[in-house]
Amino acid sequence: MNIAKLTNKTQLAEQKLSALESKIAHTANKARGKTALIILVNNGKMAAFGSQSRFGIIHDNLGFTPIDASIKVGTHGQGISHEFIAEKNPDYLFVIDRAAAISDKTGQAQQTLNNDIIKQSKAFKNGNIVYLNARNWYLMNGGLTAMDEMIDEVAKSIK
Repeated sequence: MNIAKLTNKTQLAEQKLSALESKIAHTANKARGKTALIILVNNGKMAAFGSQSRFGIIHDNLGFTPIDASIKVGTHGQGISHEFIAEKNPDYLFVIDRAAAISDKTGQAQQTLNNDIIKQSKAFKNGNIVYLNARNWYLMNGGLTAMDEMIDEVAKSIK
């Protein structure tokens, strides 16, 4: 809103924020009762992010229940294993591929999660492993356009 005030676009900013708030409420309603785990994959290693984390919007605003409320909040997340995912067994697994965000390398997250342990999870069996737009989620998750796309991406994944 401060930028909008400086550029005399307060009304436009208010309209866009109102539209985002409406999308958030609609998405949260669709996600109610569904569990999720958010992970960042980086060179074959995985880190989980929970509520109040840098990717916590999925829990804090978009309505998914954290599969593990004890995930430590930190810039780099909490290191996890395939077995952790299998043990927690979330309805949805939201995945951010760091390599895809900072380079032209794609598919590393899919390779990391392509194993028999993950294939036994509810998220895999129900087609609910969601590979998020890494650039939006990892690099640009604060602007109106990116936020709009992020909300849409999560909303479209909900079955």
